[in-house]
Amino acid sequence: MSDVSESQYKSIRARVYRWAFRMLQNEHDALDATQNVLLKALRVPPAELDRRTAWLRRITINHCIDDFRRRRPTARLVDAADDSEPDDTLEQAERSARIAAAMQDLTDVQRVVLLAKTHDGESFEAIARSLGISASSVKTHYLRALRKMHAKLAPHEGDER
Repeated sequence: MSDVSESQYKSIRARVYRWAFRMLQNEHDALDATQNVLLKALRVPPAELDRRTAWLRRITINHCIDDFRRRRPTARLVDAADDSEPDDTLEQAERSARIAAAMQDLTDVQRVVLLAKTHDGESFEAIARSLGISASSVKTHYLRALRKMHAKLAPHEGDER
């Protein structure tokens, strides 16, 4: 990565942080992951520049999966300092906890695919390239993840306003 400008580096760092944060759901863990991924990227840059984004995503995903395996993520609580009513804040915190618990029940690949598709808006083909699997396999993982999330969250949707 020694051939990138400062503005390119900042863009890359922001992208890696965003991927890590969406998987780890914790600012400090995402910052640590970003630092570790960028250090790896400095040591072994990809041969082809056009593959850099897929390569960075892959090592970010691998780092986050390793982090998940070391310790399961805890539910992220909603910031109590926002302007919401206390009941709304509690409902948001409970819903966040249910989502986090449902995400833990996904396989590592399902979690990665679901986050890449829903949060990053990546195409199935782009996800497949970054994971090194077929697009049809990515679609299968995505649909299975959606079904699992729906099965876990649907019973509680009647509780929401």
